[in-house]
Amino acid sequence: MDPAPNCSAVWTPSIIACIASKLSSNEASCLRVVNEAASEALSEHATIQLSQPVPVWAFKERWSQPGACRSLTRAQRRQLVSLTASSNIVPNLEVALAASGLPPCEEDLKAAAGSGALDSCRWLAEPGRLAGPVRWEEVMRAAARGGQEAACDLCLASDPSLRNDKTFASMAQAAALHGHVMLMDIMLAAAGEYAYRYSNEEESGRLFIAALDGCDLATVQRVCQQAGGRGVWQGYNWGELTQHSCPIVAALGSHAPDWQAKVTWLLTAEGHTPYANYCLAARRLPASAGAAALERVVWLASQPYCALLPEFSCWSFSPFVSSGHAEVLEWILASGVEKVCIRPPPSMLSSSGASAAREGHLAALQVLARSPWGSDVDMVAVVEAAAQAGRVEVLVWAWEAFRSDWDAACARTPGLLTWAARSGSVEAIRWVHSHGGGVVGQEAAWSGAVESGCQAAVEVLAELGGPMPSDGSPYARALELREWALLPLLHAQGVPMGGWAQERPLLARALEAGAAPASLLQGLAGEG
Repeated sequence: MDPAPNCSAVWTPSIIACIASKLSSNEASCLRVVNEAASEALSEHATIQLSQPVPVWAFKERWSQPGACRSLTRAQRRQLVSLTASSNIVPNLEVALAASGLPPCEEDLKAAAGSGALDSCRWLAEPGRLAGPVRWEEVMRAAARGGQEAACDLCLASDPSLRNDKTFASMAQAAALHGHVMLMDIMLAAAGEYAYRYSNEEESGRLFIAALDGCDLATVQRVCQQAGGRGVWQGYNWGELTQHSCPIVAALGSHAPDWQAKVTWLLTAEGHTPYANYCLAARRLPASAGAAALERVVWLASQPYCALLPEFSCWSFSPFVSSGHAEVLEWILASGVEKVCIRPPPSMLSSSGASAAREGHLAALQVLARSPWGSDVDMVAVVEAAAQAGRVEVLVWAWEAFRSDWDAACARTPGLLTWAARSGSVEAIRWVHSHGGGVVGQEAAWSGAVESGCQAAVEVLAELGGPMPSDGSPYARALELREWALLPLLHAQGVPMGGWAQERPLLARALEAGAAPASLLQGLAGEG
């Protein structure tokens, strides 16, 4: 007999494109499995966004398989659940919770509220679903930040005590901070005069700062006028460098495109002389927005009323290292400001370097290392921070450029292998182990891997060999964190339970901890 015809052969590129045009991006992604032609034609849909609706059959196929979350850390599994809650597909949320082995929590409810996922909100808010009472005010604040009026209404219906002027004023601030002008106006109307009473906990001032941060200039001016004019600015320290107490810092760090107009309006209206350190506000932009951050720093520094102060590099250089703005750091050094600056404290530089290492800001670290203050940085702390976060690219750079510091980090307790294990990064564990990082802390690394919640991290430690703890500490940590899947895995890898289990059997401890899955308890009972 002739082989059955391949029906997918009729899927020409034009037909595929026509079908995909009627689907969401996630649905189009699922079409890529039909055949090679579909995969190539829909290459721009290669990534599925978990925060958007995913076809139930596709989600179940991916996340219902045994070991679906094997390579994920606990933080990543938590993110899987929160993103799925945001998609508003309750069957997928149930699958995600089962796959992650985590109970639903208030953060999932807040994620759903912030995206307007009302079905997820209602399901998560059902009696007994979450541990403890729901803090509806925090959930409503998440909804306001997301501009979700319907989710705010759901919160008000769930907790009528939130219907008060103070809550509405607070929600108006949350909406303004994220640029949701329509919702801000709705909340202001509900709050009435309370939102503009400067004497009442400075609500009007807080609203003004939030609007400067998230809204356009026209909205800021309207809020200012409704609050009583320029008096809303009184009481602020214009030299303060935090968003919540300095109008110019809020405007300079704004994600709104008219940030420059807002800063100019503030300075022109009040005649304040800005500090060069206002440039710090630009660090609030993500590192990926390097050009935008540099633009703001250069613009402010070029103003005739804004000379570079001696303390500029001290207070500005280190924060830009932490936030990963390599372009700004290069500009600061090129300006020659280090010749007249106050030398940044080594502790500040080291802390910033460690923060950059944890976030993987390699370019910023490289600028820091070749700066006039590079020798003041505690590179051992930088190496440890990179291992903690599983940043292999930073580890490679540090190993090549700072070998003596690398060796010192390897010899310091609890050891680089333990830090890498806590990150849950299999790649980082392998790399550290192969470059001398396993000299100290091999036994402690097992509890570190358990803390990460990553099954693959535990498995790779077993694969690499080395001593195992004999006191049962990894089991105790797994029970404490309720990482149920790791208990049988540790046993399968031959990790000794030690006298810890002899004092009280593992089954009894699991029952005492509570919420252990029935399959685990049955397995432990069978082992005796």
